[in-house]
Amino acid sequence: SLIRYGVELDPESYEPVARRSIDGGATWFPLPGGYRLWGASRQRTNTVFGAPLNGSAFLVSEDGGTTWTTTLTQPASLQYFGPF
Repeated sequence: SLIRYGVELDPESYEPVARRSIDGGATWFPLPGGYRLWGASRQRTNTVFGAPLNGSAFLVSEDGGTTWTTTLTQPASLQYFGPF
């Protein structure tokens, strides 16, 4: 598959920015919505896992990061969970 996912640091804010390539890495575009990318499925090339920047939920996208579905919300007893 030519679809690739990656993360780079924003040079101004030093925040991680999730990126997607559909041409094997020749060009890269930010994933919509400002999510942290946690991983991608090897079997399903358009399935990625992430979280909003505030770490309030665990999300899954089955369309390469265009839309996201909440699969787990942060329990009230936790202050924060972020990238592993």
